[in-house]
Amino acid sequence: LIFTFVISIIISFVRTFLKHFNLTLIIQEKALEIGQGLITKQHNIIKKEKVQYLVISTNPLKKIIGIYNVIFKQATSGRVKNNKIIKIVGAKIDQISVLKNILFPDEISEIGETYVPDTYYLKQMYFRSFLFLIILNIIAFFNANFLFINFVAIPLIVLLIHLKYKKAFFKLHSNLIEIGSGHFSTEIIYFEIFKLQHIKMRQSIFQKRNNVTDIILQTASGKIKIPCVQKSLATELYNLMLYKTEISEKSWM
Repeated sequence: LIFTFVISIIISFVRTFLKHFNLTLIIQEKALEIGQGLITKQHNIIKKEKVQYLVISTNPLKKIIGIYNVIFKQATSGRVKNNKIIKIVGAKIDQISVLKNILFPDEISEIGETYVPDTYYLKQMYFRSFLFLIILNIIAFFNANFLFINFVAIPLIVLLIHLKYKKAFFKLHSNLIEIGSGHFSTEIIYFEIFKLQHIKMRQSIFQKRNNVTDIILQTASGKIKIPCVQKSLATELYNLMLYKTEISEKSWM
């Protein structure tokens, strides 16, 4: 296990080094030009209008060092989707601020209310994890070491659930929505509302009883989910996002 872990770290390091060697980003008037690569040089030009949303991610170790990964989600067809994911690794916080100001000028504000999922989200995750543990124990029942699995699995599952709940949020800005998620890692999405393609509220039977709903945002680069929002708040958000999409005259492509 230790050998496999060390080898995987070395392979990951080498792949990252080869792919992102000498990474440079040039800011143009209406686009960003990204160049990187040691053996194979890659040059990508990203038009600001084609960026559907920005994803910024980090983990505890990277956060201590002060670096983040940035992914540009562009408008694509399903056939070429994987080839259109452009990623910047090792970005500093001040560089991310510059990127956000370029892509979303004067749209991200420090003020404003941050909303978190309803506590039913915790119950939902615990219920699903409980079913997983039952299945795990049934499989391990014929093995004398099945109790050891519970000693490891239960604390880990509880930790992951609370981390996921703690990191889940959304925040409305003037014409942009900020959505957080993650377990050990942290991921924040910045999405301009006028680029919305489709929006729906989805409820399970249990969610309906608890008066909560999931909000699904369909973009030209995939779906974004906001889980377990109180129905009244979800309806307000639904109507607001439709309204901002309908009145906007900006180009989304």
